[in-house]
Amino acid sequence: MRKVLILPTIFFVALSLISVQQVFSQSPEATQSSEIKEEEKGFDQAYQEYILKLQDYQKVHEEYILRRSQYLRFQSLKSRQDAQEATVKMLQARDEVVITYLTTLLARLSEGIGVHEVRKEALTLRVNEEVGWFTDHKDTVPSAGTLEDLVKDSDLAKKRWEGVEPLVYEILGTTAYGKISDFTVRSEGALTAVKNKLEIISKEDRDEYKFSNEKFEVLDRWIFETEEKIVRSKEKQVEVDNMLVLIVKQRKDVLKYFNNMIGVLGESQLFLKEANTFLKEVIREVKTAED
Repeated sequence: MRKVLILPTIFFVALSLISVQQVFSQSPEATQSSEIKEEEKGFDQAYQEYILKLQDYQKVHEEYILRRSQYLRFQSLKSRQDAQEATVKMLQARDEVVITYLTTLLARLSEGIGVHEVRKEALTLRVNEEVGWFTDHKDTVPSAGTLEDLVKDSDLAKKRWEGVEPLVYEILGTTAYGKISDFTVRSEGALTAVKNKLEIISKEDRDEYKFSNEKFEVLDRWIFETEEKIVRSKEKQVEVDNMLVLIVKQRKDVLKYFNNMIGVLGESQLFLKEANTFLKEVIREVKTAED
């Protein structure tokens, strides 16, 4: 699935997030976790574990719907007990989905390029705190005495998840931005290398290695275009910096800000691609003999 991503993480985790939101949209319940060692898990392994937990959740959710329906119909002590047991399993399975989702997110963050280690550590710490909360919640769910208590437990987990969503989008935005930052560094490195080569050529005394003034004018123009595209790309990245701040501060309508940010990142990436197109033309022209 990662192979179809245009920007690193973005498309995949956005799809995964929908699944977690659906989990919380289906009446009373929550979930668990095992110790996270995200740095020891590759993204693919973490993602597969998440998919398995999601499938487990869907099964227990179906059982929960059945038992709930039977209790509402018969109102017997036995149907109430069955409904309560099914709800406990549902809540714990939902917590497991959230935990494995967050673990997958951490694996993606760990593998992300262009993200400063200090930033990674800060985000990892915050996600681990949420994993710990859902783990504790899952472990305490069986202690609920009544169905009403379980409904309260479910609402508590749902409210907690709503607070986690801005953090999720912050990580998605950070990893996407990191990819563009890395692309920028590589583009600037290639530009510097080409400019250094042209500087050497401009000082060449041997006729067979010299370029005409006309050719240098063309090359200089393309170098200028390359630099301008990189500058414009960086301007877009400054906009993204501000959007990331909004995602962190707003805590509401974060999906709107996230989508806007991805759009601007796409524009930044496009400028970099155009810059590299001009740079390729420079390299091709350098390799082409003059008539």
